Amino acid sequence: MRFVLKFGGSSLSSATKIKNIASYIKNIKGRKDVELVIVVSAMGKTTNKLIKLAGELSPNPYSTNYSSLISCGENISASALALALEEENIPSISLTAKDIKIYAKGKATNALITHIDTHKIEHHLSCGKVVIITGFQGINENEELLTLGRGGSDTTATALGSVLNATVKIFTDVRGYYTFDPNTHSNAKQIKSLPITSALILSSFGAKVLDHRSLEIVNKYKTDISVCKSLTNQGTIINYSNLESFHTDGISLKQNISFVKYTYKKDDFLQHIKENCSFKTYFCSYETTNQSTTCCFLSDITPKELSALIVKKSHKFECFYCDCAVIAGSGLTFYPEVIKKVQNILKINHIKYFFINLSPTDIKICTKQKQGSRLVQLLMKEFNLEEKEEQK
Repeated sequence: MRFVLKFGGSSLSSATKIKNIASYIKNIKGRKDVELVIVVSAMGKTTNKLIKLAGELSPNPYSTNYSSLISCGENISASALALALEEENIPSISLTAKDIKIYAKGKATNALITHIDTHKIEHHLSCGKVVIITGFQGINENEELLTLGRGGSDTTATALGSVLNATVKIFTDVRGYYTFDPNTHSNAKQIKSLPITSALILSSFGAKVLDHRSLEIVNKYKTDISVCKSLTNQGTIINYSNLESFHTDGISLKQNISFVKYTYKKDDFLQHIKENCSFKTYFCSYETTNQSTTCCFLSDITPKELSALIVKKSHKFECFYCDCAVIAGSGLTFYPEVIKKVQNILKINHIKYFFINLSPTDIKICTKQKQGSRLVQLLMKEFNLEEKEEQK
C-alpha cells in the first residue's frame, strides 16, 4: 500500500521530534508492501524568519530569488529527516521540487502546480526507499524556484497523492476538524468523518485545518485523505459519500470582512475590478436590470481600495464592516425547520444581519462583527455541535 505522509512545521520543530517521526516511519515501513512518500514543511517558525529576512534585504522581494530564500527551510527539514532515518537503518532519499520536477506557473509566491514528473519517485520507491520531498516548492519552465503560497506543503502532499494514487495523511498539532475552532470554543466536537463539500465550505470562511487549494485537489481527484494529530490515528477522514446528508457538520467564523453593496450602470466596471484589484472575495452576487447592475460581495477590501473602485459618479454604494459569521455543513438547507430555527435565533436575540445566503450545501449569514461570536455560540447549542461534559 502506498502512503503520502505530510508533517508540518510544529511536528519538525526540534531534533527530538524529528527522531520521533523517524521512529514512526520505521514502524510503518516494517509492514508488508508499504511504500512511503514523506512531505515536509520547514522546521518550526523558520519560514517566518526567512520572510522577515527577505523584507529587511529588499522592499519588494517577491521574485524567484525570494521564493528560493523562503523555501530553504523545507530543504533543511528533508535532509534532517533523511539523516534521522539513516540512524534507524531505513533507506531514504531527500528530494526537492527541482529534483523531481514539480512544475508550476503563476506568481513566484503563489504558484499553481501544473504537473509532476513521477519517474524519479517511482524509481526510488521500487528500490525500497522512503522518499522525502520538500513541500511548498515548485519550478517554472525555466526551472526557477517558485513557492505555492499559504498551505503550500498541504498542496504538495495532496497533489502527490493524486498522481501517485496514494492515501494521504496530513499530520498537524490538532486532532483534525471540529464543529468549530477548539481554540475559541472548548466544547466543540471533534468530527471523525467529514464530507469534502463541508471541508471546502469551512476552509473558505476561516477553518485552518486544510487549505482550500489542497482540498480542491482532493475533491477533483477523489484522493483518500485524513487529517490526524501528529504521529497518531486520531483525526478526521475526508469522505465523498452522503454528499446530501441531512445534518450540520460544522461552523466557521470569518472576521474583519467588508460587506459591500453597490449599483452601477452597464459599463466595463467588472473588468476594472478584475484588472486592478488584489483583494480576496469570499462571496459575490449580482442582480441585473436593463439600466444597471446591483452587486453584493464579502471581501477583505479596505476603505482605500473601495474608494479606488468607485471611479464613476454613476456608482452608488454603501459599505458595512462586518464578519461573515457562520458557514454550516452539508445538507443544512434541505431542512425547512433548520431555516426556521436560524431565523428564530436571529429574531429572539436581536441579531442584525445584512444578508442570508442559502445553497443546497450551506448557509452564509453576514452580521455585525461584534455579534458574530455570539451567533456562533447560539447556533452551536441549537444544532448540538457541542461536546457534552460527560463526553470530554
